[in-house]
Amino acid sequence: MQNLSNARPGRFKGYEKKQLLWGLYGISIVFILGGAVNAGFSGYAMAIPFMGLALWVSRSKLQSRTAFSLAAALIVAAVFVSHTQTKNPILFPVLSDGYVEILEDGYQETFFDGSGGFTQEKDADVCMGCGEITYTKLTKGDIYQVLGVRLGHPDFGTSISVVTEVGEFSKHDYSPSAGMDAYIKLNKPPRAHWADVVSFSMAWPIAFLAIGPFIHSARTP
Repeated sequence: MQNLSNARPGRFKGYEKKQLLWGLYGISIVFILGGAVNAGFSGYAMAIPFMGLALWVSRSKLQSRTAFSLAAALIVAAVFVSHTQTKNPILFPVLSDGYVEILEDGYQETFFDGSGGFTQEKDADVCMGCGEITYTKLTKGDIYQVLGVRLGHPDFGTSISVVTEVGEFSKHDYSPSAGMDAYIKLNKPPRAHWADVVSFSMAWPIAFLAIGPFIHSARTP
């Protein structure tokens, strides 16, 4: 009886450890998915540590071939999705039968590198070394099909431009700053909200740096 009673705490402790390992595995999978759909400048880079963690936990600790195979398959899929996401209508709904409606008369200006946007006046932008700037007349009510999207990362942020037959329109055109009017309207969201929510997990280094000092001060006598 004594030996049996002593064995119970050990078995319970082993159960807790296994549950913790499965928890780490599950968290790693979530972060891998976050890296797959991240439209930020870091892409899936911040998910790489969790890719290694998922493989290590499943192979060395849980010793589960199924979990290891699932993690490996998800990693391959995550890298593929990350590199092809600007062609994925699930992540960018506007790619599926999306269109741009012009809200006022103006011009679409295109710079030498292909970037561009709406402008109310022709030759409004003049800069040295910008190369040739082309203008296409736009009329209020015009509708143009969205042919693609392009990601930009000004100041480490994320900007989604939509590409049409007449050129490119920037985020500033359809989602301007507070107090400013939009020049164009999209019939569908440029980016799926759920994808943005999941990709927030890739900001974990910032969260770690933010709470690190508080943890240190709490542990300091």
